[in-house]
Parts: sequence; structure tokens; C-alpha cells
Amino acid sequence: MQESGGNPDAYRHEPAYQAKYVTGQARWNRARAMGWTDEALATSWGLTQVLGTTAWGMGFKYPPDKILDPASNLTLGAKYLRMKLDQYGGNVLEALLAYNGGDGAVNAYRRGEPYNLNYARSVLALRDRIIRGELD
Repeated sequence: MQESGGNPDAYRHEPAYQAKYVTGQARWNRARAMGWTDEALATSWGLTQVLGTTAWGMGFKYPPDKILDPASNLTLGAKYLRMKLDQYGGNVLEALLAYNGGDGAVNAYRRGEPYNLNYARSVLALRDRIIRGELD
């Protein structure tokens, strides 16, 4: 395929493509330089089970083993939950669905296909038990 009137030496600059693909690839290259493999980026880590891609996207710019530090992991999990609460207008159920299954889980819930509703309900039930003082 040739563009620009058939001139094989012609080129064009597409900022949208560069921003989405080239710049995005550079971001993941930085992650890989810090020891983040594809597997590590796709793994849920630590106490709050934050995905590597989520942590990196939130600004966690450390090697993957640092995400296992309880203080770092709890901070990331709390920050991510706050982001989801803000995104879903304070709707705790939808924020929990998104935290656990991504934004697609909220879309599925709204369509009547709540594939991770049991997760959200179990978290809310645990929260209620803590509030009532039933757990030590």
C-alpha cells in the first residue's frame, strides 16, 4: 500500500496513533526495565490483590517485589478503591464490582449479568460485621 500519491518515500505523522501505541509501548518498556514481566503485569499482588497493570498505571514505579510490602500494597488498594468510588459516584457496590472485575463487571451488573456480585456482597457483609463489632 502506498500513500501520498504513490510516493513510496512519503510518510505521515499521526499523533493519535503515536499517543496510543508508541507512547503506551514506551510506558510498558519502562515497566519491563524495572523487572515487570508480562506475567507480573497480569498478576494480582499482595493483601489487596492489585493487578500489576493497575499498580503501574496508578504510578507505582518500583520493581514488582515492592508491591508485596504490606504498607505499599494497602496504600495501592485503598487508592484504587477510592478511584473506583469516585468513578461510580460513591456507589460502594459498583466500586467493589469494578475493583474485583474491572469496569466490565459493572456493565454486566447493570445488564443483569452480575458475574462477581457474590464477591461484592461478601465484602459488604464483612464490613457490616466489623461495624457491628462482631470481629476481634
